Amino acid sequence: MRHVSFSLLALALLGCPKNGAVNTGVAVPPAPEPLEARPFNVPETQKFTLSNGIPVVLLENHEVPLFSIQLVMGVGSYLDPAGQEGLASATFDMLNEGAGDMDAAEISRKLRLMGSSVGAGAGLDGSSISASGLVRNLDETLEIWSTVLRSPSFPEDDWTIMQRRKVAN
Repeated sequence: MRHVSFSLLALALLGCPKNGAVNTGVAVPPAPEPLEARPFNVPETQKFTLSNGIPVVLLENHEVPLFSIQLVMGVGSYLDPAGQEGLASATFDMLNEGAGDMDAAEISRKLRLMGSSVGAGAGLDGSSISASGLVRNLDETLEIWSTVLRSPSFPEDDWTIMQRRKVAN
């Protein structure tokens, strides 16, 4: 509120007209014409099912050497037990804090060296675990992603910190 009041006072002192424009005495060139509209082509997707029953939607774009993968699940905070509100969110937020024999610092270091990222989160009606990075580091990134997904360690100290943060929020 203080920032807004200060801004209004500053405009009043500058003699700003009612429309909010400040007259500096410098001619302002007209805005450039908009660019010509380009057609938008919806990329084609491939849909198939893995041998374990997981449906896959694949969209390929070979213009840039990047990848992005996301495992989406239909579980979220609507399934949190009474008295344990925030459990899904805290659980997914904890996935990068340790997995397999790696702690959070090692996971972060390995991903940073590759220019990759792995993230997880839960919303009201869904959750996801994602990975992205340079195509040349796809296999190594997916190895970490898989470990985070399949073997989270939920370190006790980090879990306590996460619980307190969630309660405070």
